Amino acid sequence: MEISLFQAILLGCWAAFFHTQIFYTSSGIIRQPLITGLVVGAILGDIPSAMIASAPIQLLYMGVLAVGGAVPTDTCVGTIMGVTTALVAGVNPEQAVVVALPVGLLANQLLNILYIVQGTWVHKADKAVENCDLEAISRYGTIYPFIVPFIIYVPAIALAVYAGADAISALLAATPQNILHALEVVGGVLPALGFAMTITAIGKKSLFPYFVGAFFIATAMKNFGGISLTIYAIVGAVVGYLHVVYTSKEQEA
Repeated sequence: MEISLFQAILLGCWAAFFHTQIFYTSSGIIRQPLITGLVVGAILGDIPSAMIASAPIQLLYMGVLAVGGAVPTDTCVGTIMGVTTALVAGVNPEQAVVVALPVGLLANQLLNILYIVQGTWVHKADKAVENCDLEAISRYGTIYPFIVPFIIYVPAIALAVYAGADAISALLAATPQNILHALEVVGGVLPALGFAMTITAIGKKSLFPYFVGAFFIATAMKNFGGISLTIYAIVGAVVGYLHVVYTSKEQEA
């Protein structure tokens, strides 16, 4: 698959829109890697492959929390590059995770630049309040903060996707198979980090058996042909509901 310049610009626009104040006040579900993977698949014309590639990235980032406004990694840019590389180079999802992780950490520098620039509008808005300039307050509070992410992210991400995806594809093509297998193994382990971070964030040891039990049940079911993710989701929702119902009664007592 080859990426056109127009597609690269669209991916940059999504990254910019992701970092506007609209998304920072939106539901956390919209900001998940699976949603970004869906957008990447729609732009590149291969939604099924994009969703398959973004699934392990979702597991990796599922425990990432922005504590006190400090964002440890850029999940959006990491997902864009990971999924794009998977589609362009034809690598498996585990190798896409290995690409997404360092790119997300590197892209955090763009986020720092965004914060610095956006902070200037706050001081200008304060002066506008002192002068009772309602029009200036509107500009500094809505228009300018919305435009800045597009100025920062569209050129950077479009260039990275347009030139970088092919470069990564060529690099992977020249990489020996044993190294690619090692990357695949590492990529398969990294999603476990997401589970570990989630367990740490929950902070309840009583919930740990659910994670262990679900893993071994899923492993055991492979011997019987496996079951669909829909069934897993339904069973998980039922077990979660029963847990909340029975534990809430104990707490009330």
